[in-house]
Amino acid sequence: MAAQLDSTRDFGLIAFKRDMICLIRACKTAAEERAVIAKECALLRDAFKEDHQDYRHRNVAKLMFIHMLGFPTHFGQMECIKLIAAVSFPEKRIGYLGLMLLLDERQEVLLLVTNSLKNDINNSNQFITGLALCALGNICTAEMARDLASDVEHLLQSNNAYIRKKAALCAVRIVRKVPDLIESFIDPAIRLLGDKHHGVLISGVKLCIELCQASDVALEQFRKVSTNTEGNKNAGHAILYECVQTIMAIEAIGGLRVLAINILGRFLAFPDNNIRYVALNTLVKVVSIDTQAVQRHRATIVECVKDSDISIRRRALDLVYNLVNENNVKVLTKELVEYLKVSDPEFKLDLTAKIAALVQKFSPSQRWYFDQMILLMVQAGQFVAEGVTRFLVIVISNASELQGYVVRTLYRSFQDWRGQESLAQVTVWCIGEYGDLLVNHSNELQGEDPQTITESDAVDVVETILKDVQVTPITQAFALTALLKLSSRFPQCTERIKALLSGYKRSHILELQQRSNEFESIITRHSSISASLLERMPPLDVDGSSSAMEADAGVYTNHTNLQQPSEALSPKNMNSSAQAEEFTVNLLDVLSFQPIENPLSPPVSAGDALLNLLGSSLTSPSNVTMFPGFLHLTKPPMIKTWATLQCQFNQNLLVYFLQLWHCKQMASR
Repeated sequence: MAAQLDSTRDFGLIAFKRDMICLIRACKTAAEERAVIAKECALLRDAFKEDHQDYRHRNVAKLMFIHMLGFPTHFGQMECIKLIAAVSFPEKRIGYLGLMLLLDERQEVLLLVTNSLKNDINNSNQFITGLALCALGNICTAEMARDLASDVEHLLQSNNAYIRKKAALCAVRIVRKVPDLIESFIDPAIRLLGDKHHGVLISGVKLCIELCQASDVALEQFRKVSTNTEGNKNAGHAILYECVQTIMAIEAIGGLRVLAINILGRFLAFPDNNIRYVALNTLVKVVSIDTQAVQRHRATIVECVKDSDISIRRRALDLVYNLVNENNVKVLTKELVEYLKVSDPEFKLDLTAKIAALVQKFSPSQRWYFDQMILLMVQAGQFVAEGVTRFLVIVISNASELQGYVVRTLYRSFQDWRGQESLAQVTVWCIGEYGDLLVNHSNELQGEDPQTITESDAVDVVETILKDVQVTPITQAFALTALLKLSSRFPQCTERIKALLSGYKRSHILELQQRSNEFESIITRHSSISASLLERMPPLDVDGSSSAMEADAGVYTNHTNLQQPSEALSPKNMNSSAQAEEFTVNLLDVLSFQPIENPLSPPVSAGDALLNLLGSSLTSPSNVTMFPGFLHLTKPPMIKTWATLQCQFNQNLLVYFLQLWHCKQMASR
């Protein structure tokens, strides 16, 4: 009968509330909504005055809906207290919900509900007890906490898991309001950590964190818990992990922090991937706080880099990267390079980038840096980034005492070349610049293996790279530039070098075709100035690495970026007209240009019309001359569009050689 009555009340509550909600939703303007709300509030006031007990829970439910719309509802606060004092569960449920929604801890009327809360906390119905604990945990004041703390503490030892969970959450609020009551909750909280119910365990951990943050006494107690907790089950792991989080959150002293890191170190030994990932993720966050404590678990962390799970490998690699310093860089780099040999291809890119960054940042000496970078290119050359090879070339150009050692080491490593792009680029660049040091055994270091290398052997390396079908045009451009420089260092191999260059005169790649033609022209027609033109590059600047590499090899950007000569090198800044004329003739002679007095204009044809459509004309000074009144093409080209491209390239290359020649002249003075 009571159940039927409760269900009837619930249905009536829903029906009446639904009517009000429909009226409010049917309003088209805010004014209409305010009018409906004002009418409903007037009806509710009349109902509260008449004291209809059967409809009180329905009226309070309406009041809560009006409160959620943002309208004042203070006139119904006493009705919530009357519902809490009722006997039936549905009325108490609405009353406690209204109490938590319509009132807060600043309301003096809360003092009237303390006695009802005390009675409901000790009620035999677990759901009524849960309502009282939930309300106390949300709006508890300091006075209510002192009055009801003993009852909540008693419920923490209840046989009902539902009540223990609610009591633990309520105790969190009590501890925040009255820190003096902390000691009375320490022992019950410790017992909660051994509970088998997951809800009770989570609530107990929350209570423990609150106690540790508020009291040093509680912190010392839970330190014993973390050392005695058995971690063979997930519940034990959860307790230990929350202990670690608590220690880290309160910025504990060094001893407790070491204890927390040791717990995480034990997690790494478990076979469960989830536990190990959580441990690695936490260690990455704390390694900057206490690196020395994390270093004790370095061997275990390195083993995690070799795990089959990709997520664990990545987190472990991030942690190893943060652990490296000047003292352990050699050991950790060796272990990472060894693993690089057998790692998965999808993981090698990240691993190679990390190793390169570590070697560059913490290398104890330049020789060790060169050895490790060459080893890295041998093991995973196709995964080495372009920026890494560029920086390596810069360091080599600045290490004058080790240039011979580097080029010989690269030559030995190249004997087992398997198509590593970065190794090929660095090798041909070094052979082109320091080929004479390779052949003459200059600057040999103590302990270096002696080897006999001829000029032909050095050219063989460049030829191997040049003719490999798998290398990119960028690497082939490196090789062509290296051949040009070797022509001045190895005169006996000049004919062979010319033959190799001529093989690319008809290449379908415009960049290689242009290099081949221009480089062969320098070797064949201008051998008198090639020695000074192709001297060794000066040390490259780290800040200007991009421009230096462009000026030397033109690999990273095209020559079209070098379109205007510097003002210092322009003919107008020459001391005299004779000097300017001599300077210009020498430069024109490099590219087979001749100044003529009366250049003939090419006949107008369909090709000229096409060039005009494209915004260019062979008859315009910008396309025919580089220095107005100075430079003209000797022969009209047969194909007009090709002539435009060739003229533009010749201008760029002229500027390139002009800058190099000027640098050599200034250095000789």
